[in-house]
Formats: sequence, structure tokens, C-alpha cells
Amino acid sequence: MCQNQKYIPMNIKEPSWKELADIVKKARSASAPGSNGIPYKVYKNSPKILKHLWRLLKGVWRKGKIPSCWQKEEGYFIPKGEKSEDITQFRTISLLNVEGNIFFSIMARRMTSYMTDNNYEDISVQKDGVPGFSGCIEYTSINSQLIQEAKVNKKDLTVDLANAYGTIPHMLIQESLDRYHIPDHCKRVIRSYLSGIELRFTTSTFTATWQILQKRIVTGCTISVILFVMGINMIIKSGEREKLEAQNHQLTLGNYQIEARWVLKALEETVTFVRLAFKPKKSRALIIRKGNSTHKIELKVQEVIPSIIDNPVKCLRKWFDDSLSDKNNIRRIEQQVSDGMRNIDKIGLQEKLKAWIYQHGLLPRISWPLMLTAKLQLPFTSIVEEFKVSKTRLVMTLKESTYDKVRTAGVQMRTGRKWSASKAVSEAESRLRHKDIVGTVTVGRQGLGTSKRCYWKNSNTQ
Repeated sequence: MCQNQKYIPMNIKEPSWKELADIVKKARSASAPGSNGIPYKVYKNSPKILKHLWRLLKGVWRKGKIPSCWQKEEGYFIPKGEKSEDITQFRTISLLNVEGNIFFSIMARRMTSYMTDNNYEDISVQKDGVPGFSGCIEYTSINSQLIQEAKVNKKDLTVDLANAYGTIPHMLIQESLDRYHIPDHCKRVIRSYLSGIELRFTTSTFTATWQILQKRIVTGCTISVILFVMGINMIIKSGEREKLEAQNHQLTLGNYQIEARWVLKALEETVTFVRLAFKPKKSRALIIRKGNSTHKIELKVQEVIPSIIDNPVKCLRKWFDDSLSDKNNIRRIEQQVSDGMRNIDKIGLQEKLKAWIYQHGLLPRISWPLMLTAKLQLPFTSIVEEFKVSKTRLVMTLKESTYDKVRTAGVQMRTGRKWSASKAVSEAESRLRHKDIVGTVTVGRQGLGTSKRCYWKNSNTQ
């Protein structure tokens, strides 16, 4: 927090009805219930029951002791890919009682507001888990821009922490709560919760016995995100002297190989101290000399990091390889669209039903790749409009980003020779500003003030 900035204390009052109603309203009705079998639908459709839950939550808040039924975690394995056979190819998901999730959602919102209001959380390097800062589009766009700039004697390196979410120790969480001056009452509630969490896993053939967790954050709990962010933020702060930039559990390092080695060494010491681990096999190193990628130089963190030349990596549904361009990504999108249109055409349905399948089945799947791909030439005129909309949305996202470094990063939007997304956005804004200057005019015999219009100068990022 800046020295001249006023300290904003965290709200430690009992949960309000407005907070409770807003969280229940925004919760997904299809969310799976916990061990008690009560879904969100009960509280969404029964205001009287929700009022009763409100009284119970206020009682839990006053006492500061978490009910044992909220600490029962039902774990399930979710495959990471189509051919997942080994246990390492699965990720875990936990189901907890929705009453506990609602309670900790209120606390998580308050802690997040407290962290961001006092600048304890650096949103420039860590966006995941912070409301209003999704970071996925910005992160991928800036990564692509860095790779393009890396052709001029620069380099980019990405490192991924090994199951950081599942191995972060409780002592690191306790230290982060003290470091960021979380109120004592909230710390007692969190300690009470973490001290008695029990987990068991269920598969199609067996159910394990209950085990007490002493190291790990519950992946399904609503407060686990902000606790993980606080713990990782401490690691980031400890590496600031080495110009460390991080985004959640993915870390992007500096410009030169010598600096990268020093950063990796300091980072390895810090991560080992807090009992975390890297997974170099899932990481990639990219070193560029004189505009060409090379794997003659090795970078190590616990073990050698594979080169992106031999092992392309997929990040946020976009492939990064040694070609340093989007040619292969464009080829994949074209093949996906061609196969999808061909499969739809083979279906023996009416044309209007085929159009519905295309609109709600194929088009949503390619919207994200269309947004992140640099240039695209497709023979399907129906995709052109969606491509332009996606690129325009990306330009506005980067331009109106809440973080100034994203706005001034100079990300170049390459959309081809015939059409420019940046130019189209500039022209549209110019027309809207001109309408604001002209004001409301009469249309036919319609009098002044009969209709109301929205002004561009009063618009927001929404």
C-alpha cells in the first residue's frame, strides 16, 4: 500500500441480507450439492427458507466457529484429456455444502475488496481470482505480442507451478493473513475452517475413508481463491527484486537468459521454502537469438525446462510453437470449421435445424480462437462477420482495460490487408462522437424531446 494512501478497514459486520440475496441470485442453479444434498435451487425458490439461513449465518459469524458439516469435502476425479489413464492425468473437484459456500462467498467478497482497495493485491501481475480482472484475453494477447517482439533479440519464458493449488501449505495461508492485516475475527473463522477439513474421494468402484487435510486448499470452496491469491502474492512480492512478473500460478520472466537464470534461482529458493514445487515438464522455454529460436541454451528450475521448439504448448486454447506466428493456429481453425460444416451438412435434418446447430453448436466453439488469431482467411462468408465482431471486441477489451499497462502495451491487432479492427473501432467512435455533437434532431413530424437516446460520452465499459 502506498504511504499516502488512506487505509480502508475490512468490513467485519454480520452478513447483510443484500449480500446474501445477491450471492444466491448469482449462483448457478445447476451446481451440484454437497454431502447434505441441498442445492442452490432451494434457496433461490424459497425466500422464507433463505431468511432462516440468513439468521443461521449471522449466528455462525458471531460465534466464529464453523460447523463440522461445512468441513466435509466430497472429492471426484475429472480427466484432463480424452485418454486419461494415469492419476496424474486427472484433476480433482470438491463438492461442499452450499450453506458453507454461501457463507464463505460473503467473506471472500469482503476480503477481495479489502485487498484491492488497499493495493495489497497487484492486479498488474495477478488477475485471476480478482473480480473485474479476468486477465485471460489480456494475458494471451500480450504473450502473443511478446513473441512477435521476441524476434528482435528478446526472449519469453513461461513456468508453471506443480499443483500449486493442491500443495499450498496452511502455514503460508496463516502468514499471508497476518501480513495483510486481516481482522482477528476473520482469521479465527478461517483457522477454524482449515483446522478440521476432511476429504474423501469417490470413484465408480470405491469410496475412500475420511482424511484430515493439513496441507492443501479446498478447490471447491468459495474462499479458497482469495486465500490462494494471497499466498501466491507473497511469493511474487518476495521475487520483486528480480523483476519477477507473475499471473496466478503462471510466471513470465525477463528478457535475457542470464537474468532469467538468476530469477529462476531466486524463485526456486522461495518456492522451495514454502514447500511448493515446479513442474518443468509442463513448462516451456523460448530463447531467440537474431530473430530465430534456438535450443542450444538450457534453462533449469529443479530440472531442465523443455524447449518450445520440440514441445509446442497450448495456453488458453492457443498453441505456441517455434514458428513465432499464427500460421499453424489458422490452419487448425480452418480445419475445425471445415470439418464442422461438413458434419452438419451430413445430418439428415431440415435446413433451419442445421442453421440452429451451426449457430449454437459450431459458432460458440470457434469464437474464442477467432478472437485470438492474428489473421484469418476463410472461404465461409458466414464466419467473416463473427471474425470482425470478435476482433472488434478484443480491441475494445484491450483499449478499455482497467489496468494502464495493458492499455499502453501497444498490442498490434493484425487482421489482414482489407480490413483493420483498430481502424473500424476508431471510425465507429468518431461517428458516435459526431452524433453527440449534433444532438437530438427532429424526425418527420416527431417533436423535440419525444424520444430519448444514449450518448457516447456517458457510456462505460459495459
